[in-house]
Amino acid sequence: MTTTTIRTTSTTLTTLTMTAQDQCTSIEHLAIATASSVQANAIENWGPQFALDGVISFNDWDFFHSHTEPYTWLQLDFTKIVTVESLSVVMRYDCCVDDRFRSVGVYVGNQPTVVYYLSKNEQCVYFEGPAQNGETIDLSCEAPTSGRYLTVQLTEQNFLMVNEIYVCGYKGI
Repeated sequence: MTTTTIRTTSTTLTTLTMTAQDQCTSIEHLAIATASSVQANAIENWGPQFALDGVISFNDWDFFHSHTEPYTWLQLDFTKIVTVESLSVVMRYDCCVDDRFRSVGVYVGNQPTVVYYLSKNEQCVYFEGPAQNGETIDLSCEAPTSGRYLTVQLTEQNFLMVNEIYVCGYKGI
């Protein structure tokens, strides 16, 4: 069982939820999130840190939101080698996901991703999409994949929005 905090404009609720991630070791707390860009440069509203804060937002802030650009990405830096088996990506709740979270590659490896370029790391899984508002997308790597970085990256120009991300795997070297 995992405990998830849910942020709304009027109150904060705590709920118990059971996900596929409960079957493995959660490792997202080991990472630092970075991104290719942040919407309106407002890191306090839409910065990459919100993708790893353990809080599901029902507002139009407190989740990661990028600018629109080629190959937009959200990258987790584990600072050491980990092995990734799967991940769950929670979408924005209030709007706009169906035309934005599609054609998404998830890459794992030792090379940090550079703005405007596709990741050079091994593709763990590909999501054709589209996702729906509030949906949780459960993705399994084709095979357990090791590396320092996990990158969620659009393979076309668009906004990238992630409410929360959970990573299943184990610590490595």
